[in-house]
Amino acid sequence: MSLLVVAPVLVALAVGTLALLAGRHLQRAGLVAGALVHLAACGALFARVFGDGVQAYHLGGWSAPLGIAFAADSFSAVLVLLTGLIGAAVALQAAQTTPEEGLGAGTPALVFFLLAGVDAAFLTTDLFHLYVAFELLLLSSFVLLVAGGGREARVAAVRYLVPGVLSSMLLLAGVGLTYGLTGTLFMPEAGARVAELGSSPAVRAVAGVLALAFALKAAVFPVFAWLPASYPAASSAMAALFSGLLTKVGVYALVRVFTLVFPGEMSWLGPLMLAVAGATMVVGVLGALAQWEMQRLLTFHVVSQVGYLVVGFALGTAAALASTVFYVFHNSVAKACLLLATGVVRARRGTDRLRDLGGIAKSDPLLAGAFLVAALALAGIPPLSGFWAKLLVLRAAVQSEAWVVLAVAAGVGLLTLLSMAKIWTTAFWGNDAGTPGTETSRAGRAIELAPVALLALVAVGLGLLAGPALEVSQRAASELLDPSAYVEALRRSAP
Repeated sequence: MSLLVVAPVLVALAVGTLALLAGRHLQRAGLVAGALVHLAACGALFARVFGDGVQAYHLGGWSAPLGIAFAADSFSAVLVLLTGLIGAAVALQAAQTTPEEGLGAGTPALVFFLLAGVDAAFLTTDLFHLYVAFELLLLSSFVLLVAGGGREARVAAVRYLVPGVLSSMLLLAGVGLTYGLTGTLFMPEAGARVAELGSSPAVRAVAGVLALAFALKAAVFPVFAWLPASYPAASSAMAALFSGLLTKVGVYALVRVFTLVFPGEMSWLGPLMLAVAGATMVVGVLGALAQWEMQRLLTFHVVSQVGYLVVGFALGTAAALASTVFYVFHNSVAKACLLLATGVVRARRGTDRLRDLGGIAKSDPLLAGAFLVAALALAGIPPLSGFWAKLLVLRAAVQSEAWVVLAVAAGVGLLTLLSMAKIWTTAFWGNDAGTPGTETSRAGRAIELAPVALLALVAVGLGLLAGPALEVSQRAASELLDPSAYVEALRRSAP
């Protein structure tokens, strides 16, 4: 058994617990140090999976389904690595944030508890423990959102909490129904028993409840309104953390559960989710075009970009699932970079309202350059990561003859470029119209830009190394469509 499988979860929980006991100054230093240790654990797991194949671990020495089993295949390993990367970048910016801007005494601990929940969701093999991970995510993110301060943050937190609780209730109902149907919550065993039962009204009902729970968590049309109603009220660091990871947990759960437990239900769920994906892309990008605040505009793009991820899931082919794996990494990196850059703009100019900004490219060329790289990546301009990600989605649509979705995805890509041009021409181009923000030293400004620059470089590197990244994505898709290696690793590692 490989203890590396649970190392990211254990590290995040341990650092979060230590942060609760530390003083505020130690918390800030520990936030960055802990995030780097967590990133190292995530990277080590990624390297082990791609060196030795699927890894599994049974916590406490008890075999599933009696014990708690974790497993990491290529898809899980990619997403855990993404969690470590986004967590490190966000921690570096959050550690520079004043309490008034949202970094209170308990924030570092909550960030690591959230990371632990994300890691656990990506690694668990049991539906009940997936529910537990969802609850840990919901509670941590709710308190982090409230910590943004002020009445707006409290109102936004309520708007976030109510759909979150509804999603949890649906998931818990789906967990109970799955147990009643199959007699187990261990996903490999549940999948085998669902295959024996065949498609039936009962199986379709359970699958539908779980799909709705995950769709609500992923913020797809028509259950997306909670996201743009809540994320703009968070600090930019927390908005980057949420947008980079939380909706991706919903997409991951859809892919994992419906390739491992309910693959036979994709015959009716696939076409439905394909329509949902198209609507999500369109509604999200139109909402973004109507906004005049950077963070609010970018949070609408979180919704729009989830549509591209759901296309790959809905089509269900090897090429389509590979596009989802590639796209989720690209999108999380680019979107987190843009939101962290927005936080720097707020700190230096005192606002993110586009009509009150201008001239950033002249006064802050490094910030402007990093933002431009991420914006062009999000829009899909070659040779950046977004170009290859969108190309993979379009190719999968062509291969599946999904012509309507192909047209929608291409059109939304153009509208995304238009919305990025809107930010660039108003905020970064022209004459300076902003309100002065916090003055910092040259060294302080460099540290402030470090997480933004890091993620911009990842977007460039992912584009230039698209070949190896595509190989990783194709391997992940192959393992999802044929989970025998995943199941065998769990069997082989059982005590």
